[in-house]
Amino acid sequence: FASPSTKELGLLAVRLFGICVNAASVERLWSSMGFLQTNRRCCLKADVIY
Repeated sequence: FASPSTKELGLLAVRLFGICVNAASVERLWSSMGFLQTNRRCCLKADVIY
């Protein structure tokens, strides 16, 4: 299951699923992970992403 090509996906999953939903720092954590959904990324066309 583990391969070098999925290393980044695994790290992202650990970050996302490691969030404690009742912690006071959740808002800050989601802000710091804003790189996942940015205005610039929303404007990319499919041929640019793939």
